[in-house]
Amino acid sequence: MINIILANATSPSSPKSGFFYILKLTPEGWSCTAIPSEPGTTGERSFFINQYGIIYYNIYSNSHDEPADENCNSLGNW
Repeated sequence: MINIILANATSPSSPKSGFFYILKLTPEGWSCTAIPSEPGTTGERSFFINQYGIIYYNIYSNSHDEPADENCNSLGNW
């Protein structure tokens, strides 16, 4: 079960700990992307994790930067 505050943190106007989250469920698995609600202020990196537990990050200092995905730098497994 997902915490209701985290589940509702889906846009810059409803962040949790300075990030908003995008959860994707597919037949192949799941992924979650965390993006700073105020790039450059609440964070300068976006994060991506998938069902394999690998965490990826990408620079996200303004809204023109691309969010992290599985093609970005890895922080390793969680």
